[in-house]
Amino acid sequence: MKTGPGGLRDIQTIAWVAKRHFDADTLDDLATHGFLSLAELRRLKQAQSFCGRCASAARADERREDRLLFDHQIRLAQSFGYEDASYTLAVEQLMQRYYAPSWT
Repeated sequence: MKTGPGGLRDIQTIAWVAKRHFDADTLDDLATHGFLSLAELRRLKQAQSFCGRCASAARADERREDRLLFDHQIRLAQSFGYEDASYTLAVEQLMQRYYAPSWT
């Protein structure tokens, strides 16, 4: 969630480069400066929010993981409101979004 491709560290790197190159204080400033379209900004913020929620939930137990381990997945799926369906389990729905997010 933090250091994997497309994870929070990548989003932080975008923000750091934007700060240096555009003197941007927020991700919104990237759209203002034309570096991102409004649609790209929206997808980036959605990804940041989803990854952040996963990371926060994973760190909530005593092991404080930055990885979405198998034993976290079922609990996270439930806490995010996913429900088992006839075609897929709640945990599968969560992991489909995690690995093939709609914002890409």
